[in-house]
Amino acid sequence: NNMEGRRPADWLIAEADYLVRMAGRKLWLENDVRTAILLLVNADKRLKSLADPSVLPVRANLAEDIQTLQQLNPVSQSSVALALTGMIAQIDKLPLDTFEKPEDANAEDTTLSESADDWQDNLAKVWRSLVNDFLTIKTIEGPVEPVLSLEAQFLAKEQLRLQLMHAQTAALQGDAGLYSQSLQYAQTLIIEKFDTEKSQVTGFVDALQNLIATDVSRPIPTELASQKPLERLLDSRVKQVFGQGASAL
Repeated sequence: NNMEGRRPADWLIAEADYLVRMAGRKLWLENDVRTAILLLVNADKRLKSLADPSVLPVRANLAEDIQTLQQLNPVSQSSVALALTGMIAQIDKLPLDTFEKPEDANAEDTTLSESADDWQDNLAKVWRSLVNDFLTIKTIEGPVEPVLSLEAQFLAKEQLRLQLMHAQTAALQGDAGLYSQSLQYAQTLIIEKFDTEKSQVTGFVDALQNLIATDVSRPIPTELASQKPLERLLDSRVKQVFGQGASAL
Protein backbone atom coordinates (compact mmCIF):
# COMPACT_ATOMS: atom_id res chain seq x y z
CA ASN A 1 0.00 0.00 0.00
CA ASN A 2 1.50 3.35 -1.09
CA MET A 3 -0.07 5.28 1.79
CA GLU A 4 1.45 2.89 4.31
CA GLY A 5 4.80 3.41 2.64
CA ARG A 6 4.84 7.14 3.32
CA ARG A 7 7.51 8.11 5.83
CA PRO A 8 6.77 10.01 9.07
CA ALA A 9 8.70 12.94 7.58
CA ASP A 10 6.07 13.26 4.85
CA TRP A 11 3.32 13.45 7.43
CA LEU A 12 5.15 16.22 9.27
CA ILE A 13 5.48 18.17 6.02
CA ALA A 14 1.76 17.62 5.36
CA GLU A 15 0.96 18.92 8.85
CA ALA A 16 3.13 21.99 8.26
CA ASP A 17 1.34 22.61 4.96
CA TYR A 18 -2.05 22.36 6.68
CA LEU A 19 -0.96 24.77 9.43
CA VAL A 20 0.22 27.34 6.88
CA ARG A 21 -3.09 27.07 5.01
CA MET A 22 -4.95 27.62 8.28
CA ALA A 23 -2.74 30.63 9.03
CA GLY A 24 -3.75 32.12 5.70
CA ARG A 25 -7.45 31.64 6.46
CA LYS A 26 -7.08 33.25 9.88
CA LEU A 27 -5.22 36.15 8.33
CA TRP A 28 -7.44 36.93 5.34
CA LEU A 29 -10.87 35.79 6.48
CA GLU A 30 -10.77 36.70 10.16
CA ASN A 31 -8.03 39.34 10.29
CA ASP A 32 -6.57 37.34 13.21
CA VAL A 33 -2.86 38.12 13.05
CA ARG A 34 -1.99 36.66 16.44
CA THR A 35 -3.41 33.20 15.69
CA ALA A 36 -1.84 33.24 12.22
CA ILE A 37 1.59 33.80 13.79
CA LEU A 38 1.06 30.91 16.24
CA LEU A 39 0.10 28.58 13.38
CA LEU A 40 3.19 29.55 11.38
CA VAL A 41 5.43 28.99 14.41
CA ASN A 42 3.94 25.51 14.86
CA ALA A 43 4.46 24.77 11.17
CA ASP A 44 8.12 25.70 11.54
CA LYS A 45 8.42 23.39 14.57
CA ARG A 46 7.17 20.49 12.44
CA LEU A 47 9.83 21.14 9.82
CA LYS A 48 12.53 21.73 12.41
CA SER A 49 11.87 18.31 13.97
CA LEU A 50 12.79 16.67 10.64
CA ALA A 51 16.45 17.73 10.96
CA ASP A 52 16.45 17.73 7.15
CA PRO A 53 18.63 20.36 5.36
CA SER A 54 16.36 20.21 2.31
CA VAL A 55 13.56 21.98 4.20
CA LEU A 56 15.76 24.92 5.27
CA PRO A 57 14.63 27.16 2.35
CA VAL A 58 10.99 26.67 3.36
CA ARG A 59 11.85 27.38 7.00
CA ALA A 60 13.49 30.61 5.83
CA ASN A 61 10.22 31.52 4.10
CA LEU A 62 8.32 30.77 7.30
CA ALA A 63 10.68 32.97 9.30
CA GLU A 64 10.06 35.77 6.79
CA ASP A 65 6.28 35.39 7.15
CA ILE A 66 6.45 35.38 10.94
CA GLN A 67 8.66 38.47 10.97
CA THR A 68 6.35 40.31 8.57
CA LEU A 69 3.27 39.63 10.69
CA GLN A 70 5.04 40.51 13.94
CA GLN A 71 5.90 43.93 12.51
CA LEU A 72 2.28 44.76 11.72
CA ASN A 73 0.58 47.54 13.68
CA PRO A 74 -0.08 46.10 17.17
CA VAL A 75 -3.10 48.36 17.80
CA SER A 76 -6.19 46.29 18.57
CA GLN A 77 -8.81 47.32 16.03
CA SER A 78 -11.55 45.68 18.08
CA SER A 79 -10.51 47.74 21.14
CA VAL A 80 -10.81 50.94 19.10
CA ALA A 81 -14.24 49.84 17.86
CA LEU A 82 -15.37 49.13 21.43
CA ALA A 83 -14.14 52.56 22.55
CA LEU A 84 -16.25 54.13 19.81
CA THR A 85 -19.26 52.07 20.93
CA GLY A 86 -18.91 53.62 24.38
CA MET A 87 -18.70 57.12 22.91
CA ILE A 88 -21.75 56.57 20.72
CA ALA A 89 -23.73 55.66 23.84
CA GLN A 90 -22.80 59.04 25.38
CA ILE A 91 -24.00 61.22 22.51
CA ASP A 92 -27.55 61.73 23.80
CA LYS A 93 -26.14 63.08 27.07
CA LEU A 94 -23.93 65.72 25.43
CA PRO A 95 -25.29 69.28 25.82
CA LEU A 96 -25.73 71.21 22.60
CA ASP A 97 -24.84 74.87 22.14
CA THR A 98 -28.49 75.78 21.67
CA PHE A 99 -28.04 79.50 22.40
CA GLU A 100 -25.40 80.11 19.78
CA LYS A 101 -25.32 83.76 18.71
CA PRO A 102 -26.23 84.12 15.04
CA GLU A 103 -24.10 86.19 12.73
CA ASP A 104 -25.24 89.77 12.17
CA ALA A 105 -26.42 89.68 8.60
CA ASN A 106 -27.24 93.40 8.67
CA ALA A 107 -23.79 94.64 9.66
CA GLU A 108 -22.78 97.56 7.50
CA ASP A 109 -19.38 98.66 6.29
CA THR A 110 -18.51 101.97 7.99
CA THR A 111 -15.14 102.41 6.31
CA LEU A 112 -14.87 105.85 4.71
CA SER A 113 -13.78 106.16 1.11
CA GLU A 114 -10.84 108.41 0.19
CA SER A 115 -12.46 109.42 -3.09
CA ALA A 116 -14.02 112.88 -3.22
CA ASP A 117 -16.76 111.50 -5.45
CA ASP A 118 -18.05 109.38 -2.56
CA TRP A 119 -18.72 112.32 -0.23
CA GLN A 120 -22.42 111.54 0.02
CA ASP A 121 -21.79 107.90 1.02
CA ASN A 122 -19.14 109.01 3.51
CA LEU A 123 -21.53 111.55 5.05
CA ALA A 124 -24.21 108.88 5.44
CA LYS A 125 -21.74 106.50 7.10
CA VAL A 126 -20.62 109.18 9.57
CA TRP A 127 -24.24 109.97 10.41
CA ARG A 128 -25.11 106.28 11.01
CA SER A 129 -22.04 105.92 13.18
CA LEU A 130 -23.07 108.88 15.33
CA VAL A 131 -26.61 107.55 15.67
CA ASN A 132 -25.37 104.08 16.68
CA ASP A 133 -23.21 105.61 19.42
CA PHE A 134 -26.33 107.07 21.04
CA LEU A 135 -28.52 103.99 20.70
CA THR A 136 -29.65 102.42 23.97
CA ILE A 137 -29.61 98.64 24.32
CA LYS A 138 -32.97 97.58 25.68
CA THR A 139 -33.25 94.50 27.87
CA ILE A 140 -36.23 92.32 27.05
CA GLU A 141 -37.61 90.26 29.91
CA GLY A 142 -38.92 86.80 29.14
CA PRO A 143 -37.82 83.31 28.13
CA VAL A 144 -34.93 83.06 25.68
CA GLU A 145 -35.74 80.88 22.72
CA PRO A 146 -32.99 78.47 21.60
CA VAL A 147 -31.38 79.20 18.25
CA LEU A 148 -31.32 75.48 17.40
CA SER A 149 -34.75 73.96 16.91
CA LEU A 150 -35.56 70.54 18.32
CA GLU A 151 -35.21 69.11 14.83
CA ALA A 152 -31.79 70.73 14.39
CA GLN A 153 -30.68 69.36 17.78
CA PHE A 154 -31.77 65.86 16.79
CA LEU A 155 -29.99 66.10 13.44
CA ALA A 156 -26.76 67.33 15.05
CA LYS A 157 -26.62 64.32 17.35
CA GLU A 158 -27.55 61.90 14.57
CA GLN A 159 -24.80 63.32 12.34
CA LEU A 160 -22.28 62.83 15.13
CA ARG A 161 -23.54 59.30 15.75
CA LEU A 162 -23.27 58.45 12.04
CA GLN A 163 -19.67 59.68 11.79
CA LEU A 164 -18.60 57.63 14.81
CA MET A 165 -20.28 54.56 13.31
CA HIS A 166 -18.37 55.15 10.05
CA ALA A 167 -15.14 55.40 12.06
CA GLN A 168 -16.02 52.18 13.88
CA THR A 169 -16.49 50.26 10.63
CA ALA A 170 -13.29 51.75 9.21
CA ALA A 171 -11.32 50.73 12.32
CA LEU A 172 -12.42 47.11 12.01
CA GLN A 173 -11.48 47.11 8.31
CA GLY A 174 -8.15 48.84 8.89
CA ASP A 175 -9.21 51.71 6.61
CA ALA A 176 -7.10 54.49 8.10
CA GLY A 177 -8.28 57.09 5.57
CA LEU A 178 -12.01 56.73 6.24
CA TYR A 179 -11.32 56.35 9.97
CA SER A 180 -9.45 59.65 10.18
CA GLN A 181 -11.90 61.48 7.90
CA SER A 182 -14.92 60.37 9.96
CA LEU A 183 -13.35 61.36 13.28
CA GLN A 184 -12.19 64.73 11.95
CA TYR A 185 -15.72 65.49 10.77
CA ALA A 186 -17.09 64.36 14.14
CA GLN A 187 -14.70 66.76 15.86
CA THR A 188 -15.90 69.62 13.63
CA LEU A 189 -19.53 68.82 14.50
CA ILE A 190 -18.77 68.92 18.21
CA ILE A 191 -16.99 72.28 17.99
CA GLU A 192 -19.78 73.83 15.90
CA LYS A 193 -22.89 72.33 17.50
CA PHE A 194 -22.10 71.33 21.09
CA ASP A 195 -21.40 73.32 24.24
CA THR A 196 -17.61 73.03 24.51
CA GLU A 197 -17.64 74.74 27.91
CA LYS A 198 -19.34 71.75 29.52
CA SER A 199 -17.20 69.02 31.10
CA GLN A 200 -19.08 66.22 29.30
CA VAL A 201 -18.19 67.74 25.94
CA THR A 202 -14.55 68.50 26.79
CA GLY A 203 -14.08 64.93 28.02
CA PHE A 204 -15.68 63.65 24.82
CA VAL A 205 -13.35 65.84 22.73
CA ASP A 206 -10.29 64.55 24.62
CA ALA A 207 -11.31 60.94 23.98
CA LEU A 208 -11.95 61.77 20.34
CA GLN A 209 -8.51 63.34 19.93
CA ASN A 210 -6.89 60.23 21.41
CA LEU A 211 -8.69 58.11 18.84
CA ILE A 212 -7.71 60.47 16.01
CA ALA A 213 -4.07 59.96 17.02
CA THR A 214 -4.50 56.17 16.90
CA ASP A 215 -3.25 54.41 13.77
CA VAL A 216 -5.66 51.62 12.79
CA SER A 217 -3.98 50.73 9.50
CA ARG A 218 -2.81 47.16 9.16
CA PRO A 219 -1.43 46.35 5.68
CA ILE A 220 -1.85 42.56 5.80
CA PRO A 221 0.19 40.77 3.10
CA THR A 222 -1.86 39.29 0.28
CA GLU A 223 0.09 36.03 0.33
CA LEU A 224 2.46 34.05 2.53
CA ALA A 225 5.99 33.53 1.25
CA SER A 226 6.06 29.99 2.65
CA GLN A 227 2.80 28.66 1.22
CA LYS A 228 3.77 27.85 -2.38
CA PRO A 229 7.30 26.53 -1.58
CA LEU A 230 5.77 24.27 1.08
CA GLU A 231 3.14 23.02 -1.38
CA ARG A 232 5.87 22.22 -3.90
CA LEU A 233 7.91 20.41 -1.25
CA LEU A 234 4.91 18.33 -0.22
CA ASP A 235 4.04 17.51 -3.85
CA SER A 236 7.59 16.37 -4.57
CA ARG A 237 7.64 14.12 -1.49
CA VAL A 238 4.29 12.58 -2.42
CA LYS A 239 5.45 11.95 -5.98
CA GLN A 240 8.62 10.30 -4.67
CA VAL A 241 6.62 7.95 -2.45
CA PHE A 242 4.18 6.99 -5.18
CA GLY A 243 7.01 6.73 -7.69
CA GLN A 244 8.89 4.37 -5.44
CA GLY A 245 5.75 2.31 -4.93
CA ALA A 246 5.19 2.04 -8.68
CA SER A 247 8.81 0.98 -9.22
CA ALA A 248 8.46 -1.73 -6.58
CA LEU A 249 5.51 -3.15 -8.50
